[in-house]
Amino acid sequence: MVVVRGSKSALGRALDARSPGLERPRESVGTPVLATRVGGVPEVVRDGENGLLVPTGDVDAIAGAIGRLAADGELRAALASRAPASVAELDETRVLERIVRLIEDGGP
Repeated sequence: MVVVRGSKSALGRALDARSPGLERPRESVGTPVLATRVGGVPEVVRDGENGLLVPTGDVDAIAGAIGRLAADGELRAALASRAPASVAELDETRVLERIVRLIEDGGP
């Protein structure tokens, strides 16, 4: 999938649970994400906060979410504005720093 800055939304392989790993690039350009609740995706895409989540393979839910994004410019703008910050939390350096802190502090 190619994501272009300024896109109104991004839809990956929402019907296919095997390939959920494209959320970070889409979010990093400030594009609202529509993704499925599979694997670790809900850890990155938080429904209604920085994207929309739908059940895997639920065509009606996917169509409904596409309709919401298409019809609601304020929702698109809100999701897109919060997306880059959520991706920044997953920056490799930040994640490694948190892991080191946990180890040094003796765990969670």
